[in-house]
Amino acid sequence: MVRRIDNVGKTVWTFIEGDTHVTSGQTSYSVGFGIAQSGDRLYVGTGVWQKQSNLMKPAVIALDVATGSQVWKKVFDTQPGHGGVRGVIVDGARIICTGYVNNADPGFLFIADAATPAVWELDTSGNLVMEKLLNIDSLGQGAKIRKDLTSGYVMTSSAWDAIEGQELNVVALVKLSSSLDVEWSKKFGMAGGHSQVFDMLV
Repeated sequence: MVRRIDNVGKTVWTFIEGDTHVTSGQTSYSVGFGIAQSGDRLYVGTGVWQKQSNLMKPAVIALDVATGSQVWKKVFDTQPGHGGVRGVIVDGARIICTGYVNNADPGFLFIADAATPAVWELDTSGNLVMEKLLNIDSLGQGAKIRKDLTSGYVMTSSAWDAIEGQELNVVALVKLSSSLDVEWSKKFGMAGGHSQVFDMLV
């Protein structure tokens, strides 16, 4: 669900997306993760249930800011399993997204531990320009992505790593080129407890 609220708390419009499960009485899952605005468009990063496959697939939905009506929807269904678009930004004519694919479980997950992290580029008409799957040890997803001030993008998420013999949540930071290839990745954490990331500023 996406809801626009005015400055006095009044609902302007509400947009709801998501299909039912093919089997009556079974639960389907659709989740909104992130949102970005460019001009008169909102771009919503989601995981949207697909009735024909009974899978939650990563998707981006473009909405009209004024009315909340859907302009287009792009579902990324080239990879197996469940997935979601957790972070989305607009960089000129490029819509850059990060999230995950190939997960065993649908719905909202704090961290999609066993998934495969992914990044995508769309144009502003909803056409897929590129999809890249990332191979970074113990990182199952991308959560937030930002434009780097020099070139390319920076993606972050909570991940896992061994610190002084303990398997702990750590903060993963991934530098991507303009073509969404990995230039470097680093993990940060402290012994004695978990470290998690919820946002970042570049």
